[in-house]
Amino acid sequence: PKCLPKNADINAEEYCNICWVDPLKAAPVVKLGCGHYFHFMCLWQKIDKKWTTARITFNFLNCPLCAQRIRHPALDDITRKYYKLMDQVKRDAIERVKIEGLDKSDKRLVDPNSTYYKNIEKFAMEKLAFYQCSKCSKTYFGGMQQCEDLGNENHKREDLICGSCASGADGKSCKIHGKKYIT
Repeated sequence: PKCLPKNADINAEEYCNICWVDPLKAAPVVKLGCGHYFHFMCLWQKIDKKWTTARITFNFLNCPLCAQRIRHPALDDITRKYYKLMDQVKRDAIERVKIEGLDKSDKRLVDPNSTYYKNIEKFAMEKLAFYQCSKCSKTYFGGMQQCEDLGNENHKREDLICGSCASGADGKSCKIHGKKYIT
């Protein structure tokens, strides 16, 4: 990316809303699809840090100012893998909601006043907790998000192990699902 173009629709003296150290004119910038400008490297570093807790979340892919998804061709190399991961976690989360029977039993999905009304994807992504295995790097369901809120802020990466890795090579395996749901 280039430094801020002369005809940009923003004041070049404004500071980057990520680093708050240098004005936008001081380094190469990108204009996101939402219209906000940031230093290219500030965005790259924000994305590269990914989620900061044990639970996988994808807020790091949001614009810091308006929360729309970060989209720009110059960032495709780093965002592509995380958007792919997010799609996989969404599919697994929706599948897990159905396995747990929450699609039929949780009243928030059928309550017109609920933020989750007819939005199983949002419900699944906010209410279920997925983690990345420290051994195989695959994602796995680790329980409901409310359980994580009860005190897992001091996690160690090496403690995050999926059922498949925990059961070992000789562990039991489902004929249909393999070791995906072994806990």
